[in-house]
Amino acid sequence: PRITSPTHPDPNKWYNNNNPVFEWKVPSDVDLVRTAYGKNSDLIPYVEYSPPISRKELKDIPDGTYYFAVQFENEFGRSQIARLKFNIDTKPPEVFEFALVPKGNVLSLKIVATDTLSGLDKAEIYVDDVLYGKENFLEGILEKAITGLEGSKKLKVIIKDKAGNEVIKEETLFFPTVEKPVIIQKQEIAINWFLIFSLFILILIILIIVLILILRIERHHRDIQNIRWETFERKYKERLNAFLNEMKETIKNLDEDPRFSDEERNIYRRFKEIMEKAEKEFEEYLKKEKEV
Repeated sequence: PRITSPTHPDPNKWYNNNNPVFEWKVPSDVDLVRTAYGKNSDLIPYVEYSPPISRKELKDIPDGTYYFAVQFENEFGRSQIARLKFNIDTKPPEVFEFALVPKGNVLSLKIVATDTLSGLDKAEIYVDDVLYGKENFLEGILEKAITGLEGSKKLKVIIKDKAGNEVIKEETLFFPTVEKPVIIQKQEIAINWFLIFSLFILILIILIIVLILILRIERHHRDIQNIRWETFERKYKERLNAFLNEMKETIKNLDEDPRFSDEERNIYRRFKEIMEKAEKEFEEYLKKEKEV
């Protein structure tokens, strides 16, 4: 005989149907069919059917691994025995631990379960009835970090075995709102090097013009030195001091402006030092010339 089963076709798989059906074709010359089922892999069929039958349905078979056997008989004797293995598991997995354990800033789902017959398969995780993920068990233990959730959520976990049996665990949880860090991007302030260079050149030109003016006055007007100094101090020195003071105030304001970087402030401070040094040397020069 060649036995098939529409309910338990694969002898290596487990099924949660405990009413298995078996079928076979009966040749025309067969007068009698013997069948039997049991846990012995060398089972000898002993239940006789005459006229012969070609289908057998079993009812309410307990969980476990079984064999179904069929044998034909006619006037010439008995056929070889055909056997088909089938596995039944109608019990859901047994859950020993189902908990959400805080780990740092997240909750970790931990499940400890077992299934003695078909074995554990997967756990389907749902959040508000939307599939969150499918996870495998490792030696009966499953751990999964639950992240990216805020507010009140319904957590449902369906734990399945390899026969299709399942157990459902549900909990309503509150996930705190995680404050997202505010990233402040530093705005790069473009340095106008042309303006800075032009300012520096302008200061040097002014100083050179003043010195040339002093030298020319010194060459051509030795005899009116007192008048020269009075005129210079009244007309030029006051103007030069006013200009330098204005430049110092401008650099000070630039130095205190929060929009500029440290590198830019260092450039302004360097200009300020150059101006102060030039002013000091100019004052010393005037003092020496006046004493001549």
